[in-house]
Amino acid sequence: MQERLTEGIVDAIESSLRPQGAACVIEAEHMCVACRGIRKPGVRIVTTRFTGRLARGPRREEALRLLLPGTAGR
Repeated sequence: MQERLTEGIVDAIESSLRPQGAACVIEAEHMCVACRGIRKPGVRIVTTRFTGRLARGPRREEALRLLLPGTAGR
């Protein structure tokens, strides 16, 4: 569900605003991981989607640095 939400947000931005690029980063704790399955509370799952001019290269790295400090380049 988190992956579909990430894609849907970028799709909505692109269809409404027609930008040269769009990005969405969602970080969430999944209750199924915390309460069922591996039972690891506090595990955060990050999903991303970058399109257009933000899809690769230095612009993507800059966006990641701004949105998730300490994670760019991974």
